[in-house]
Order: sequence, then structure tokens, then C-alpha cells
Amino acid sequence: MLYPLTVLVAVAIATWAFVYGDQPVILDAAGYVELAKAIVAGGPGAFASDTRTYAYPAFLAVIIRVVGQDVVDVQTAVFVVQLASLLAAAWIGARRIGGALGLDGVGPAIFVATAANPFLLINAVQVLTELPATVLLYVAVALSLPQQHAERPTQVTLLAVCALLCAGLAVMVRPASLIMVPVVVGIWVVRARVFRDVPWKALPVGLLALALPFVPQVLSNQRAFGVASPLIVRSLYTDMMVVGFEYAKTAALVIPGAPTALSYHNPFRPPPELTIRQVILERPDLFLGTLAVHTFALLDQDYAFTYIRDVDPWHRWPLSTLSNLFFLGAIVGLVVGLRRTANAPPATINRRRFALLALGAAALSVVAVYVPTQVENRYALPLYPLLAAPFVIAVSRISVAVPTAGASRLALGATVIAIWLGGAAMLSVWLQAQAPMLVALREGSIGPRAIAQRVRPVAGPTPSPGPTAPPAREVPLATYLADLPKDLTAKRLAAFDVTVTNAGHEIWNVQGAYPVNVAARFVAQTTELHERVKGVMRDSQSVALPNDVAPGESATVRLQITAPPVPGRYTLRVHVTRAGLPDSDTVIERLVRVVTGR
Repeated sequence: MLYPLTVLVAVAIATWAFVYGDQPVILDAAGYVELAKAIVAGGPGAFASDTRTYAYPAFLAVIIRVVGQDVVDVQTAVFVVQLASLLAAAWIGARRIGGALGLDGVGPAIFVATAANPFLLINAVQVLTELPATVLLYVAVALSLPQQHAERPTQVTLLAVCALLCAGLAVMVRPASLIMVPVVVGIWVVRARVFRDVPWKALPVGLLALALPFVPQVLSNQRAFGVASPLIVRSLYTDMMVVGFEYAKTAALVIPGAPTALSYHNPFRPPPELTIRQVILERPDLFLGTLAVHTFALLDQDYAFTYIRDVDPWHRWPLSTLSNLFFLGAIVGLVVGLRRTANAPPATINRRRFALLALGAAALSVVAVYVPTQVENRYALPLYPLLAAPFVIAVSRISVAVPTAGASRLALGATVIAIWLGGAAMLSVWLQAQAPMLVALREGSIGPRAIAQRVRPVAGPTPSPGPTAPPAREVPLATYLADLPKDLTAKRLAAFDVTVTNAGHEIWNVQGAYPVNVAARFVAQTTELHERVKGVMRDSQSVALPNDVAPGESATVRLQITAPPVPGRYTLRVHVTRAGLPDSDTVIERLVRVVTGR
């Protein structure tokens, strides 16, 4: 009864997340859908992207062929398929990991901890790559673990093929999963050397299976860009590291009157003129501080949903507390599980330790690949299934020890838990205080409350400002809608439309004192590049608004900008400015590459 009951609970939680979360298909999700539509219209050869791999758009293309192109239908079908794949992976993982640990009752408990995990279920509703990649990585690791009972050579070979194929598919779904490939291969190599239960042909055949998912990507890149690369053509990891140094964390808002981008400032942000190498060598304190903040930000589930509709949801603290308890339990479980168990055969202990070390290494690799870069909550998703077994071991050992533990040990355990949860809560509150947008939303200076205040009718006649009225002096607050370019040619003109919405309290005037316009500027990403363009690159390029813009209203302008004269990487920053006042904190920006013209 445990398995069917767990499935019912999982479906209930996932359905609640689908209905309550009301997650839109925007930004990255919309990009995947558009690529899928191109595949449907033009076949597999129509896929071409320098920033995304083919696997997830191909999956969506299959969905679209079945249910049609209506976004609501596509999202619903994706939700059903992703939920089913999660439950299937939870079942496979529970059987394989339970068999590797050799502990009574652990397998079913692992299934419960994985299948009913609210964070995994909440992400099943997203048209994004995190959950499918997590499922594939979890299955790849689970299939790689040696079992307490002997397995036939042909069975082991088949498991190696399936595990490494899953690892390769995970990379094609989400390129950051590449870090898991050496982990999975390493598990098989060490298993063959230590336990000697892997036939010699399993590894070469498995490596062939690992390589197969990369072939379509190589062909796509060769056809579209003339580069036979097995991954994306553009190197985004360095760009994400640059952004990561600037922010402690990022997220996406879908709140009326607020910008989409939510950024938590990094208190250890190094000087922008330093390169990544210079930061590591010259300011290791800032580098290590940034890694520490990113690690906590990665694990802190202050917002469980990818697209945030409410800055203070009722489930914020229950879910984040559950997540913090999970990670504490996983740490305890790893320590306890690696200790020698009395009366257990050495072979059983060795396989158990091997399984826990493999799961721990896989989890650490996930942390290692994301912590130096731009961090979001959803990037921590693979940690939940990978650490479910250590968490179950901790809960099992604690439940057995509590009835016989003395008062002093119980008090010590309760104190440790209270310190862990209290410290995590304090850090989470502090981290949110580093996000000016959250502070402004809670104060009501932007967002729905601010809009409601602006449109509230005023009793009696409204006096005319008259010629002697004081000029507006508010630093503009704005939200933006724009598709900023990724690549530019040095010294060449580029044009794009920007829609700006007045999220402040005062009218944006075009004439008179303190006029408002929309400006763009380039910021060099290295000291050397900054010195080369100093004095030869325009500091700011702007365009006037077509008319006055009242609070809550929008206007669209066409920005024409001249790219910097020196090739390199820059941040293109667009923001609303008011003459005579400091720059606005609300901006839209993107890392761009400037290349030499032909």
C-alpha cells in the first residue's frame, strides 16, 4: 500500500502546484517552445541555436505534434509527462539504491522521500530543463551502483549502457549536467576495479552509448554554425560567472508593476574592473565570500516556484524549513551511513559505503558546477533525489535512537536542529534584504499596491500644478520589455525596440525640468578592455520618450546604439534616466559579445 499511497500524495501535491502556482510559459520556457515549433514546422534539421541544446526542444516538439500548439495544452501535457517520469525514476532509484545499501526497509522509504518531494513536484509544472535533467542524472547514478546480490555479466553491461546513455541525454537536455559525466564514468571505473563485477566490454559499449546523444548536436552545430561542437557554440559559463560575481542570486517575478528580473546583490562583489582570474588571485577573500553566499543561496528555497507571483506566500517558511531539515538530515545520514555497522559482513559494508560516496560525489558535483556562477533556486533540484538515501538513513537511525536516548542527548539534538533552522532562517531573511526589488514590493513603492494607490480616485477637484509647481524629482522606477542583442559588430549601428512602464509615483515628462529619456551604455568586462575604450567609446546613448508617461502607463522607443570600437565582452545596460538625478536602480541588461567587422 505504501507505493500507491505515495503516488496519490505526489499527484495531489503536483496538481496543487500546477493550479496554485499558475506558472506562465515565458522567458526560457517560451524560448524552448519556439524552438520546438521550428522543429515541428521544418523537421529536425530546422533546429539551430547557439545557446540551447536540441534534446528538450525535441521533446517539446513531440508533445506539440500530439496535443497541438496551444501553449496551455502543451504545458499541461509536459506536466503530465514530467510527473510520470519523476515517479518512474523514483521507483527505479528506490530499488537500485535500496539494493546497494542492503538495509531493511530503506528502498520504500527512499521512494517516498523522492516521489513525494514537494520541490521536485513543483518543478514538474515548469516547461524548463531542470526536472528532466534531474531525472536522467538520478537514474544514471542509481543504475551504476553495485548491488548486494550478484548480477549477471550481461545484466551489468546493459545497466552500464542505460546509465551512460542517461548521462549523455542529461547533458543534451541541460549542458551544465556535463560535470556529472566524469562522475558516472568514474563510478563504473572504480566499481570495476574494486568489486570486479563489470565485464570488460561494458565500459566501451557504455561509452558508445554515452556519445550517441551528442551526435545530433554536432550535426546541428555543423549545419547552422560551421562548428562541429558537441555542446552549444557559445560559451555561456564564463558569462554566468561574471554575472554570478555581481549577484548573490537571481529569480524571475511575474508581479504587475514590477520588473521581471529579481536580483539579490552580492555583498562580496569584487570591483567590476577585475577579471575572474584577477579576483581569484588578488582578492581571494571576495572570491571565497561569493562562493559561500552562492552555496547558501543555492540551497535556500525562499521561493519554491520559478516564476514568483507573491513575495510573501503562505508556504514560504513551511517549505524552506522542510528543505533545511532535509539537507541537515542528508549530512547526518552520510556520516552515519559511512560508519561501520556491527555484525554486518565486510562486503555489505563496502558496497554501502561505495553507494553513499557515489551519491555524495554526484551531489557535490552539482554544487561545484553552479556555485561559481549565477545561482537560482531551481539549480539545486538534483540534490533532492541524490541525497534522499542519506536522509532516509538519518531518519531511520534517529527514530531508533530516540526512545532509548537520555535527556541530555535529546536536548543536544534539539539544540543542533534549532541552531541549524534558526541560522538558516536568519540568513534567508538577510539574503532577501539584499534584493532591493523585494524591499520595494513589500514597502508598496512598486507593484500592485503602488498601482492601486496611483489610480485611487481623489475627492474634490484636482488643482492645476501651475507655472510655480515644484518640478518632479523622483528617480525613475521602470519595468522593461526588450529583446536585447547578444552579438554586435564593433563600431556598427544596432537598433531594437524597448517598451518601458512607469513604475514610480510621478509623471515622466519629456519637456521642462528634469526630462526623462531611455539610455543605453556599455560596460567593459575587464580592466584591460576598459582602458582600451576609455575616451573613445560613448558613455551613454539615449532617445527621448514619444510623450509624457503617467504612472502605470507605458511607451515604446527605438534605441539606435553604436557598438564599442574594440571587440570583447561588455554588459549592455538599458535604463530610464532623468536629467539631473542619479541613475535608476531598475535596469535591464545583458552580456553581449562585440566582434570585429569584416
